[in-house]
Amino acid sequence: MKNRRTNTRTDWRADLQRIRNNRAKADEAVKKAEEKARRMAAQQEEAENMGILHVVRGMQMTPEQLDDLLHGRTMETDALPANEPKEEKADEQEDEAQE
Repeated sequence: MKNRRTNTRTDWRADLQRIRNNRAKADEAVKKAEEKARRMAAQQEEAENMGILHVVRGMQMTPEQLDDLLHGRTMETDALPANEPKEEKADEQEDEAQE
């Protein structure tokens, strides 16, 4: 019977050590996952910022117009740059000169 008690004692110690080892592995996995999540969040923010920059540049607005837009102030429609091709403007000017 003595052997049976010794085995029981050894088993719980082995179980405890196994649990400690598994917990250490889990803690390490959590650290790696958190770091990966931080990197992915930074990549997402960078991609969103590039998208915003692309849209803003595509609008061809002056810094003052962009500030007005961001602060909800109304903008003059004449103040926005025209998106007409340069050739059409030249044709219109020639038509006006002929009249």
